[in-house]
Amino acid sequence: MSGTTDQLDTMTDHFGSGLRALQEGRYSTAAEEFRTALSTGGSGAAHFHLAVALLHGRAPGNAGPERIRLVEEHLARALEYAGTTAALQAQILSAIIQDDYHHTAPSPDLTRVLSRLTMDDLWPLLNHIGTPTGAAWQALCQRVGRIDDLSARAEAVQRYFTPAPTPRGGNRYAVLFAFAGLLAILALVLFNAASFLIAVLALWITKQGAEDLREHQRYRRHYAAAEPKPSDEEMDAWLDDDISTLVSRASTRVLLDTRLKSRGGDLIHPVQAIVGLPDVALRAPLRIRRGHDTLIRANSYEILLVFLTDTLLCTYHCQLDFRTGDITVDQTTEWHYADIVSTKLAAYPVPSSLMNALRHQDREFARETPLEQILTIANTNGETLSVGTGFTGHADFRGEIAWPNPPALTVIRRMIREHHGISEPKGE
Repeated sequence: MSGTTDQLDTMTDHFGSGLRALQEGRYSTAAEEFRTALSTGGSGAAHFHLAVALLHGRAPGNAGPERIRLVEEHLARALEYAGTTAALQAQILSAIIQDDYHHTAPSPDLTRVLSRLTMDDLWPLLNHIGTPTGAAWQALCQRVGRIDDLSARAEAVQRYFTPAPTPRGGNRYAVLFAFAGLLAILALVLFNAASFLIAVLALWITKQGAEDLREHQRYRRHYAAAEPKPSDEEMDAWLDDDISTLVSRASTRVLLDTRLKSRGGDLIHPVQAIVGLPDVALRAPLRIRRGHDTLIRANSYEILLVFLTDTLLCTYHCQLDFRTGDITVDQTTEWHYADIVSTKLAAYPVPSSLMNALRHQDREFARETPLEQILTIANTNGETLSVGTGFTGHADFRGEIAWPNPPALTVIRRMIREHHGISEPKGE
């Protein structure tokens, strides 16, 4: 009896540790804890949460076939615990995988299953499987009211980058219609030879009014697509949240304890984030706008997160779809400082895709082609890592991106210099 109790205690301890690691975005650690919990006893909840952890915070559609196979194996085991919360959770995740990975229709009774789960039951799905596509994910978001938030952000970001139409003077069509009506009445009252000419004039004025009405309706549609815009501060708050989420996600990818070394972790400095603009946005046409504070914002960003340890420089490099906060492509690298041969900050002509995006918003602002500042890190094997950090050019062009890149650039370059025994120039 004592042995069984000890086994249950061990399973509970590892399961609890797995939940904490999952909540913190440490997916590899969470997966190991859930596997250990399962090695000491069966549990539908452990199988379900292990399936979530194996997705590593990414949508099923971004996972490979082997990973999906493992995830579905554990979901099948969770479904064996019929009638439990874990079995219901597994049904939801299975349906999302059917949509997002296999592109097949989910079960029609999904709404009934969702109604039996609480917010606490749904948080692993809402927070740790990215932003999948399909009816199952939409149903989940609808169940918790999140779809309104996601849609509202996407629409707000779209409006931010949509130029407002030139204001119209007044509703000319109303005056024209009124005048045409008076002429028609006059023609009826006179009812003589001149009435025909007056009626023709009334018809012509009515036609002008109808054209003006169509123009007004077109203006209202364009205005509704562009206004009201979110403030620069709202846009920056969303980017701050996205970067924080990325840091949690990237921490599992680089296999580091991202606390500072002074607090028992691996890092010498906090995670350094560099935000640039991609040459081409992968999910929608690239849009760029200069805000009221003159800083540049975009509907897609290139993000570089740099993790600096005693011996390694690790990076997480991705493209962020800023409308949804979703990741479209990402990669990790790991270099020893000794293998890094150079860091270069150079300026190159802006690619035509970026130039077109700048001019789409403000032709006067980008009347001359600026230069894009690029950070490049190279290693002994000839491999390079590059990211744009801002723009420079003629006197009227202020090309600062709405993210503080210069401090991160300074920290990264100083760390590399220190590990190569290069002292800082006087005055720095």
